[in-house]
Amino acid sequence: MSQNLKLKFAILEKFGNQRKFAQAVDIHEVTISNIISGVHNPNNEQREIISKALGIEFDELTAE
Repeated sequence: MSQNLKLKFAILEKFGNQRKFAQAVDIHEVTISNIISGVHNPNNEQREIISKALGIEFDELTAE
């Protein structure tokens, strides 16, 4: 199980916490948590929404 730490830090930096981010992007908070922890791979629509909200390409957020 990999952790997407860049994604987590980007969310915290811009939104303060995962709950606020989840509400802003209208993706369930558990889904966001699962994406960060590597349990869930986001679909293309979720990737686009997350990228747009954070202003960073999703692949950059998840690159190791």
